[in-house]
Amino acid sequence: MNLTPDDIGSGTEGQITVVKGLGAAVEEALSKITEASDGIVDRRITTLNSQVADLEKQIAYYDERLEQRRESLFSQYLALETALSEYQSQATYLEQQLSSIQSNFDMMFN
Repeated sequence: MNLTPDDIGSGTEGQITVVKGLGAAVEEALSKITEASDGIVDRRITTLNSQVADLEKQIAYYDERLEQRRESLFSQYLALETALSEYQSQATYLEQQLSSIQSNFDMMFN
């Protein structure tokens, strides 16, 4: 606020004390909070966006690791299934051979 001698009037002397009112104090506090480039809200939003971006990177990393692990376990499963099939085939062959030997033995000594 600027006062000139004309605003005050001639011949009067006095003292004027200017105090910020509640509205001005609230406006000042809110402007510090809501400033577009450096306010508290803007800094908080920037921090949260940064945290979200970091979490998205971590999620992508763990998704990739999980997919690699799934592929590894699937390969192991297929190898085990193949080995089991081969062992079952060998077991069937051995049962047939033992049965044949038993039959031959029975025929020779009966």
